[in-house]
Amino acid sequence: TMLLEKQEHFQKAAGFTPEDIQPLVMLLIAVFSSVEDDLKKQRDAFETKLWSQLKAVKCPKHKQNNLQQVHTMLLEKQEHLARVVGLTSEDVQSLVMQLDAEFSSVEDAVQKKSDAFEKKLRRQLQAIENLSFRQQKWQQMRTMLLEKQNHLLGAGGLTPEANNTLIARLDRDFAA
Repeated sequence: TMLLEKQEHFQKAAGFTPEDIQPLVMLLIAVFSSVEDDLKKQRDAFETKLWSQLKAVKCPKHKQNNLQQVHTMLLEKQEHLARVVGLTSEDVQSLVMQLDAEFSSVEDAVQKKSDAFEKKLRRQLQAIENLSFRQQKWQQMRTMLLEKQNHLLGAGGLTPEANNTLIARLDRDFAA
């Protein structure tokens, strides 16, 4: 369209005739539509691969962890994704929202597991009547939570941030 609109300019600047411009326009249309088709195919393949990889993970805790990694990757690699598969920033945001909608039940399951884990710890501490022993038990639990932080996503559905929040809440309620 731009070439046709600037036809007069091209005639003066480069000596192009209207007959010269028409085949050039057709060639550019063919090239750009081919590039757009290739990008669309690559984008579709990329999105399909993401979805299938996330759906293949059966364990909710691992699926949640993978989903968080995919979110981070999508947001950090936006410029690269625009070049390689033609995903705009809006496309990336839309994809992230679609993934969240599809896998939100995974997040709910992980949150329930996290809540149950915290309740279990609280019950264990509240069962100890002696304040000194309770504080000693809390220090043992606190050490375990810090040392096993990388394994708690599976055991208790806790991300490192959620683990730190849990420790702060339990510190407030059970530390000396």
